[in-house]
Amino acid sequence: AERYEADKYYDEGTVLAIGGEKEVTEYVKGMPFAGVVSIHPGLRMNDRPEYEDDPNFPYICLTGRIPVKINGTAKKGDYIITDDAGRGKSIGKQPNVNIMHDLIGIALSNSNSEFVEVKI
Repeated sequence: AERYEADKYYDEGTVLAIGGEKEVTEYVKGMPFAGVVSIHPGLRMNDRPEYEDDPNFPYICLTGRIPVKINGTAKKGDYIITDDAGRGKSIGKQPNVNIMHDLIGIALSNSNSEFVEVKI
């Protein structure tokens, strides 16, 4: 995961976009996808001492497994794409090449709740 400057604090699993007043902001449909907020990164990049206690410099997961906030449900193996309001959604197992720029990753488990664990 790598730290980016956000326009405010975002909690784990929030889908972020490039834009807003700083480097990243909450994802809204049509924005360029940046990544998902991580609170337990295994590898920490851009980790400067001045960012350590600043909640506006979240780690954004670039690869690995992470809980992602979603709208609706997901099944293991489903493709998870960006949706709206800082969340993703499942599109099943048949991705459409026209949405590949919005791909977050693949669900690692079934989920009927607000989060699903995703392999990015």
